[in-house]
Amino acid sequence: MIDIHGQYDNQSLFVSSKHLDLLDDFGFETISMHKAEYLNIYTECLGIKDKLKSVRGSDQERQKVRDLLEYQINELETAKLSHEEFNKLSSLKKKLLYAEKIKNHSSNAITQLVSSYGDQDSTITRLQEAGRELSKAAALDNSFAIISDRLLTAGIELKDISDELISLVDNLGFDSTDIENVESRLGIYDKLIRKYGGSLDSAIEHLSRSRTELADIDNTSQLAAKYTSDLANARERLKAQALILTKDRRQVAKFMEEKITSELKDLEMNNVTFRVVFNEYDPDTAKLGRNGFDVLEFCISVNPGEPLKPLAKIGSGGEISRIMLAIKTIISEIDNIETVVFDEIDTGISGVAAQQVGLKLKHISKDHQVICVTHHGIVAAMSDNHYCIEKTIFDGRTYSKIGKLDYESKVREISRIIGGSNITESDIAHSRELIKKFTE
Repeated sequence: MIDIHGQYDNQSLFVSSKHLDLLDDFGFETISMHKAEYLNIYTECLGIKDKLKSVRGSDQERQKVRDLLEYQINELETAKLSHEEFNKLSSLKKKLLYAEKIKNHSSNAITQLVSSYGDQDSTITRLQEAGRELSKAAALDNSFAIISDRLLTAGIELKDISDELISLVDNLGFDSTDIENVESRLGIYDKLIRKYGGSLDSAIEHLSRSRTELADIDNTSQLAAKYTSDLANARERLKAQALILTKDRRQVAKFMEEKITSELKDLEMNNVTFRVVFNEYDPDTAKLGRNGFDVLEFCISVNPGEPLKPLAKIGSGGEISRIMLAIKTIISEIDNIETVVFDEIDTGISGVAAQQVGLKLKHISKDHQVICVTHHGIVAAMSDNHYCIEKTIFDGRTYSKIGKLDYESKVREISRIIGGSNITESDIAHSRELIKKFTE
C-alpha cells in the first residue's frame, strides 16, 4: 500500500547486490515468469542435494535416523489408528456420557405410556378402550367407522412404540469401565495426533512416510546413484534457465538505461551516461546462485570524458538523490503501490535541480498519492495540499503537531523557507508567484 523513500535510502544504491533486484523489479513483466521457473528448479536442486547428503551420511548418523524411524513406526503401528475407529469411539463416548440421562428420559416416557395412575388406567389401556367403545358406535352408525379404525390403529402403533422403547432401554446397559476404556483409547489418538502433525490424517501419513524413509535408508547406495543422476539433470535444466534469465535481463537493462538517462536529463543531468554493467562468465564453470549466473552493478558517468564509475564512487549527494528519484520514478510507473512517501530526498540540491525534482514528484502524483517531506520552498509550492509540522514544548515535554495550511498560511510558510524568519514583502510576492506558476 505504501512505499517510503528517505534520504538514507540513497545508501542502498551504493550496494551493488541490490541492483539486480531493482533491475528485476523494473523488468517484472519480462523477467518474472522465467525467474520463477529458475527458482523452482533451484529449489528442486537444493532438495536433491539434501537427499544426497542424507544418504551419504556416516553409518552412525544413518543408524540414529533408523532408530528414530523404527521407534515411530512401531508406536504408530501398535496404535492401529483408523478413521473408522476414531469416529466410532467419538460417537460412543458421547453416547456413554449421556447414557444415564437418555435412560431416565426414556423410562419416564415408558411410564407415561404403560403405567396406571391411581384409579386411572395407562395411556395405552385407555386408548385401546376408547377404540373398542368407538367401534361399537361405528357398528350402529357407519360414519364413525373411519375414526374408529384410526383410533384402533393408533392404539396398536402406540403399543409397538412402547415395546420397542422398553427393548432399547433394556439394552442400554453401561458402566464406568466402558467410559474409561473409550477415553483411554481416545487418549492414545489424542497423544499421537499432537505428536505427529496435529490431525489424524497427518499421523497416518507420517507412518507411511516413515516406512518409505526407512526403506530408503536400507537402499542408500542405489539412492545415492539415483540422486546424483537427478541432480546432474536438474543442474543442466537450471543452467539452461539461467541463460534465458541472463538474456532477459540484458534486454531489460538496455531499456532501463534509456529510461533512467531520460529521467536524469529531466532532472538537469544532461550529460549523464547510465549503464548496467554485467559480469562475464563461462556457463560451464560459473557458479549458479539464487539469481542465476548474473552479477551486475549500476555505473554512471556524470560529465563528458569521464569513465563509468560505480554509483558508490559518486561524491555528490544531490546527484545520488536525483539518480534515486529517477529509478523510483520508472519503477513507480509499473508497480501497484498507491501511496509513495519521499522524505527529504531533495537534500543536497538547489535551484533548477530542485525545480526539476518537484516537477518529477508532481508527475508521479498523477498516478499515485505522493507525500513529500521537504525544506525546499520551490518543491513545497507545487503541492496540492500543504501541511506544516512543528515541535512544541509543554510542561517539560516535547510534542510534534501537524496542521493543514490554508492559502495564506502556505504563502507565509514558503516565504519562511525561502527567506528565513525575517519575512519581507518581496518574499511573500515571490511565494505567491511560485504557487501560481506551479499549481494553476
